[in-house]
Amino acid sequence: MIITLLTFFLFQSDSIQTVIVESSAQLFRGAFSISAAADGRLFVIDQSTNTLNEISKDNTVAKTIGGKGWGNEEFDLPTDVASSFLLNIFVVDANNRRVQRYDKQLNYAQSYDEQVLAKLSGRFQPISAATSIQGELFILEKDGKRVIVIDQRGIYHREIGTFNETGGKLIDPKDIDISSANEVCVLDRHSVKIYDSFGNYLRIIALSPQEAWKTISISGTSMIVTSSSRIEIISINTGKRITILPGSIMGAQVTETFSDAVVQDSTLIILTPTTLYRCSFPE
Repeated sequence: MIITLLTFFLFQSDSIQTVIVESSAQLFRGAFSISAAADGRLFVIDQSTNTLNEISKDNTVAKTIGGKGWGNEEFDLPTDVASSFLLNIFVVDANNRRVQRYDKQLNYAQSYDEQVLAKLSGRFQPISAATSIQGELFILEKDGKRVIVIDQRGIYHREIGTFNETGGKLIDPKDIDISSANEVCVLDRHSVKIYDSFGNYLRIIALSPQEAWKTISISGTSMIVTSSSRIEIISINTGKRITILPGSIMGAQVTETFSDAVVQDSTLIILTPTTLYRCSFPE
């Protein structure tokens, strides 16, 4: 089978745009990751407190679970949160080397660790997770530089990104998300590598090598990649890129580094270590 590779050198056509802060709230001590749920809620990982926080539409904390530990509702250096279309909430609990699943009320439901994933080869060191509309769980694993796919029954199914095919092998993976077309998008150092849901490598989107990219999220046909000082909104269809810098955010003085960013209901939500900003979505 011949795989057609398409590379967008997006950093060559920069377009810095202004966004306007519609509301903001200082809620955290060390916010690290954010996920937008289908029902309008936001879920934020605060690494400084080892907690998962449910944020309502009015920018208040509706519920918090966690605290440092190894119990079912405790974490040790959580690195990611993902909310599924069925409103399961997944927390990547890095130092405990597991992924925890909670229901929509944040009640504990299940753990994915080396005991559950008995067929998994090598050490299990998860760093990020995402879900598909079919209910599969995709776990980005650091040590093996691979994506582990868990099926709807919670059973290990396959791996992505480990083969030595041209360009498809993961080198330094950071984050993962799934597009509405069910494509698996992995932020891998200075690029996004894209696979189909079966693990076939499709194409690559190149990013600026001057940035230390750390997160990726996808909403519709928009891909949002974030570094400490830069947010880029990329059209998956056309490759058009919009850049957001701290100085291009109007209505608030953003002095902290960026932690993460997502789009929800045509609103760009920017997360810094202490503050959540809801901003106008740039056109």
